Amino acid sequence: MKHIFASIFSRAAVLLGTFEPKKTILALIIITCVIVRLYGLGHRSVWLDEACVANLLIEHNITQLLDMKQLPHRHVMPLFTISVRLITKIIGIREFALRLLPCLFGIASCVLIYLVAKRLTSTSIALLATALFSLSPTIVYYAKEAKQYSGDMFFVLLLIFEVERIIESHKTRYWIL
Repeated sequence: MKHIFASIFSRAAVLLGTFEPKKTILALIIITCVIVRLYGLGHRSVWLDEACVANLLIEHNITQLLDMKQLPHRHVMPLFTISVRLITKIIGIREFALRLLPCLFGIASCVLIYLVAKRLTSTSIALLATALFSLSPTIVYYAKEAKQYSGDMFFVLLLIFEVERIIESHKTRYWIL
């Protein structure tokens, strides 16, 4: 019987690779981030700014959404609005569909905050920063709103990550990008 369990565990170890606690902790943090952001995503009713986004999606086609001059709410970014429009065409205009893209940006930001923090500090501090970021009530709230705020955060983190990569590589040709 001992040999059977040893065989099973040795095969599982080969399949899973070596156990690395920091990778396991990161995976648990990211799973928590996903759960926290997806939980109740469509349960809260829309508020005025979100209703304006939904109204833009209903009243305007994609070419009108690209032309900022025609839009009554010029503070809405066209790429965000078009992306949400495509999602709502697939899922339908519901609270969940309106908030799905910001939620995905919020989840991706959790991964990026880890990558940025790991590049600038140690893995342990990066894990702590990612855990705090993934459970921050304000960041979770904005990731569940049908506005571009979490997308803005994602692209700022992506920019920081890329600039740090360029500085580290010492290749000036990447600055053109």
